[in-house]
Amino acid sequence: MVTSLNQLSWGSNYTTPVTVGFSGAGTGASAIATTLINVLDVLSISALWPGGTNRQMLRWAPFTKFQAWCRAYTSWKGYPTAWTNHDEMNQIYLFPIPDIQYLMEWDAITLPTPLVNLGDSDLQVLQPNADVVQWYGAYLTLLKLQNFDQADYFRKMYNSRMKEVKATRQDRRIGNIYRSTFRKMAQW
Repeated sequence: MVTSLNQLSWGSNYTTPVTVGFSGAGTGASAIATTLINVLDVLSISALWPGGTNRQMLRWAPFTKFQAWCRAYTSWKGYPTAWTNHDEMNQIYLFPIPDIQYLMEWDAITLPTPLVNLGDSDLQVLQPNADVVQWYGAYLTLLKLQNFDQADYFRKMYNSRMKEVKATRQDRRIGNIYRSTFRKMAQW
């Protein structure tokens, strides 16, 4: 009987589901790993107390405020109550550091799985910024070729898309309706 699973190697930049294998005595054990494939943004995170007695939505803070208020406490462990994301690094941070395993639910916006070229993915520039880079690259190329009319078109497309990307950043978070956690951080 499998009594626990310990993740030894987390990895990053997954483009396909991860396989799980078991070794040792016994047969028939199986598991499915869930990874955040094609996640564009995380809207909210909730954690469930052990035993399923209480579910609390974690409070989100912009990375800079989270850095100032929470990350200074590097050894504080307990039930997580706050989170932030660092989009450029594609990472999520929890505070305090979970002291045990908690069941968590994440509300996220995901991109559709590509239908072709599954192995052809740009892991350096994450969506939604990847298409913006292409518009700007076309602008620079046409500018260098002195094709100013077409270059101006791609510059306008770049500026338009950048405004769209900026408008969709960090403003979709769902606030904690209970407001009892982290009262000293009420200015969040």
